[in-house]
Order: sequence, then structure tokens, then C-alpha cells
Amino acid sequence: MLQMGVIRPSGSAWASPVVLVPKPDGEIRFCVDYRKLNAVTRPDNYPMPRTDELLEKLGRAQFISTLDLTKGYWQVPLDESAKERSAFTTHLGLYESNVLPFGLRNAPATFQRLVDGLLAGLGEYAVAYLDDVAIFSDSWADHLEHLQKVLERIREAGLTVKAKKCQIGLNRVTNLGTRWVKELSAPYRPKVACPKVKETGSILLRLGRLLQMICTAIQPNRCSTDRPNQKETAKCCSVDRKVSEGL
Repeated sequence: MLQMGVIRPSGSAWASPVVLVPKPDGEIRFCVDYRKLNAVTRPDNYPMPRTDELLEKLGRAQFISTLDLTKGYWQVPLDESAKERSAFTTHLGLYESNVLPFGLRNAPATFQRLVDGLLAGLGEYAVAYLDDVAIFSDSWADHLEHLQKVLERIREAGLTVKAKKCQIGLNRVTNLGTRWVKELSAPYRPKVACPKVKETGSILLRLGRLLQMICTAIQPNRCSTDRPNQKETAKCCSVDRKVSEGL
């Protein structure tokens, strides 16, 4: 990041800890825990698009292309006054961002405003949610023209796209957690699949503890520190034992 010019050494009075988040493609997303900074940041209430409305716009498109802006936020430079506030700590010292980092309170609104301006006037065939841009058309000839216009806008703005994550001129694409197959759409299975349970026993154990807590809550005498009621305690222990046996 230092060699790329994304960050630089800092002497700022601000400092936030680093957080590394795994991405779906196996890479690591560098983030910073800006919760303290965000707590004193004036919010930018620029509206974020509704995903259902964006997907509805795709309608009965015959051809769809999706573009992914490379490290979207990093393509937005920071003002000098904002750089010192973005400072973060590492084992090598204190650094600050030259570009918009992940984790800032207003980063999504800032980037969405940028892409909305980028696609201004192209709303009939191009939509974007943050760094995901979708181009849709009813015919191949129209799609080529629409795609060219969007790519020209991206080039003029000095932005770049990540080629391996782009889908061009297809009738089967995945975008915003939805799989589109020529006029039809359905949730993308990996996004909605139930998490795999590695150890069923641990789930049952947690359930047993939860039921025991509920049992304790409805038997107030069991928790009395003055003079415990032996009959109530024995009754509750019996319930606990039955719960354990049932599990």
C-alpha cells in the first residue's frame, strides 16, 4: 500500500486500529476500525439506492454486463485535512490514507455520489450500487452501444475496473446477490444457503443451557441467597435433568 501510494507515514494526533477482513475471492481487504472517529463525524445522508429497485430496472433485459470498479474506495482521493484523521497504527508505525479508506462513516455515501454522477443521464440502461455497475439492453446492438458509453465515462473519470470480476454481454449473470437468467431472477444460492453446522452436539448443548436459564428465570426461589427453598430447587433440578436427557 505504501508503494502504491495508497498510504503515507503520518504524524497525526489521530489513530485507529487495523482490521483485516477476508474477501469472497480469497484476497484480504484492509480495513481500519474507525468507530471512535465515526462517532464524532457529521453524517452524510446522501441516499443509497434500493437494491430491489435496481434489480427491477433490469426487467426483461436480454443482455446484461456487470463491471466491478477495482478497489472502488481507493480510487477516491482524500483532502489533506481528512488525511490526518484517517491515521491508523501498525507494528511499523503510524500511517494515514491518501485515498478513501474502508470503514469511514461517510465512505459509502461519498462513493455512491461519485458513481451516480458517473452514470448521470444513462439511467435507462445502466445502474450502480457502490462499485457494482450493471448495463442491460434488449438487443445485442444496443448493448454494445450502451456498454461503450459506460466504459467511456469510466475512462474519462480516470477509474479502472477489475477484469476478472466483470461479466460482459451475458444472459446469465450474478449481481447484488441475485442470479439473472434471461428475464428470470432468483436469489444466488451461496448467498442464501444455510450455514453448515460442524458439530451438532455443540448446538444441542447450547440449547440445553438456554433452556436451563429459562428454567432458572421462572424459579426465583432457586436463586435466593437468603433461605433457598429446597422443594423448588429439587423441582427445578429435576426439570434440568429431563432437559439434558431429552437432548
